Amino acid sequence: VGVCLTLDDFGTGHSSLGNLKRFPFDLVKIDRAFIVDIVTDIDDAALSKTIISMAHNLGIKVVAEGVETEAQCDFLRRNMCDLIQGYFFSPPMSPPDIADLLREKRCLPIHLLRIQRQKRTLLLVDDEQNIVASLKRLLRRDEYQIYTANSGQEGLDLLAQHKVDVIVSDQRMPGMIGADFLRAARQLYPDTIRIMLSGYTELQSVTDAVNEGAIYKFLTKPWEDDLLRGHIADAFRLKEISDENERLNLEVRTANHELATANRKMEELLRQKLQQISRDEISLSIARELLQFLPLPVIGMDDDGMIAFVNGAAEQLFKRGGALLGNEASRVLPALFPPAGAAAHGGSHQTSIEGACYTVAVYPMGANSASRGSLITLSRCEPDA
Repeated sequence: VGVCLTLDDFGTGHSSLGNLKRFPFDLVKIDRAFIVDIVTDIDDAALSKTIISMAHNLGIKVVAEGVETEAQCDFLRRNMCDLIQGYFFSPPMSPPDIADLLREKRCLPIHLLRIQRQKRTLLLVDDEQNIVASLKRLLRRDEYQIYTANSGQEGLDLLAQHKVDVIVSDQRMPGMIGADFLRAARQLYPDTIRIMLSGYTELQSVTDAVNEGAIYKFLTKPWEDDLLRGHIADAFRLKEISDENERLNLEVRTANHELATANRKMEELLRQKLQQISRDEISLSIARELLQFLPLPVIGMDDDGMIAFVNGAAEQLFKRGGALLGNEASRVLPALFPPAGAAAHGGSHQTSIEGACYTVAVYPMGANSASRGSLITLSRCEPDA
C-alpha cells in the first residue's frame, strides 16, 4: 500500500528488540538519549554503533534523533547511519517553511555526506606554551591542520569538536597525565594515532598505556627535528592506510546492507505470495465443493476441449456414458455442442438427454481471473416450438 513503517525511540520504553521480529519495519530511530553524548560517552557510542550494525544486518535503515552538532553528525556518518533528525539540520518547521526548504534543495555540508580524503589533522597537547609553539613552528612546513591544547581535558574537548588523525601529547601535565589522556582518547576515538613526547617518564603508567595500545610511539624531549617529523609522518601514513581500509569496509558494509534489504523485501514478497496462493487454494476448494453439490449439472472444460471437472449432478445425468474426466468433451458428450449448421443463441442451445430437454449454456472463463477454459451448465427446459 506504499506505507513506510518506522520504529520510534528505539532503545527506550516499549521499542524493544522483539518488535523488530514481530513487524516488518523499514526504519529504526535511535532515541536522542543515546545521541546527546555520543562523541564523549563510550557507552553511548558503542550502543549507537551496535544498533546501526544490527539494523543494517536486518535490512533496516537507521535514523538518529536529536542530532544537534557537527561532531555528532560526523560520528554517525562514519558509522553508516542513514539519516539524521535534529536541530543541526533544521528545527521543527511549518508546512510553508518545509516547502521553501525543498525548493532551496538544502542539504548537509559536502564533507558530512561521504567518507573522503581530508587535510591531515594534528593535535598537540602540552602544558608548556613554549613547547607547543616550538612544535607548531617545526611542523608548519608539513602543511598539517594543527590544533593545540594545554591540558588533557582541553584536548578531549577539542577531540569532541574536530576530527583528528594524530595526537602528540606530553606525559607530565596537571590534572590528567598524558598516559591517562591518551587512554581516554583511544576509548573515545580509537581511529586516532597517539604519540607521547615527554622529558619525564613515569615508567609504570607509560608501560601500561603502551601495552593497552593507547600509545603508538614514545618519544623523548629534547627531540631531534627531522626524526620527530619522520615519526609523525609515519603516523599519518599509518592513519591513511587505516582510513583506506575503513573506506573499503564501508563499501562492503554498504553492499551487504543493500543485499540484506533486497533479501528482506524478497522474503516479504514470497510470504505475501504464499499467503495469496493459500487463499486461492482455499477459495478454489470452496468453489469446487459448492459446484460439487449444486443440483444443477456443471461441467468444466479446458482450452483444448478436455473435460476437467464434473459435479455430482452431471455425473448422475451422464452415468451411462462411462468415465468423463480427461476425455475429449466433443467425443464423449456430443450433446453439449450444437448440431452442425445449428446456431447457438447467446452462448446456449437446447439438447435432448435421456429423453429430457436441457438448455446447455457455455460460460468462457478468464475475463476476471487467471482461469482458462469454459464452464458448461445444463438446465431442464421445455422444447422450443
